[in-house]
Amino acid sequence: MLTQSWVSDIDAAALAADERMQAIVGSIGEAGQAAARGQVGDEEPLQAVADALAVFLADALILAVRANRRERRFSETVRARFELPVTEMLLDHEGRVISVTSE
Repeated sequence: MLTQSWVSDIDAAALAADERMQAIVGSIGEAGQAAARGQVGDEEPLQAVADALAVFLADALILAVRANRRERRFSETVRARFELPVTEMLLDHEGRVISVTSE
């Protein structure tokens, strides 16, 4: 992805991310939980959260995180930085939910 970013060739990755996000938001709704909306943001995850919170004052966050993320403690970082409750949905390489943990 890094090389794609250098040449601004991120359209395919952004489309795939949007499809995953739509599926996740749909799954949350099907489970009976109100999911207002989802949004694909900056490719730097912490910046994406900051950008989203600048325009939408959330009182809690749901983060979908791939199981093979380099930063395994991303939810803890987000929780500490933004002081919000975080629910983490851990996804496998195909985007299926492996586990859900909440604060």
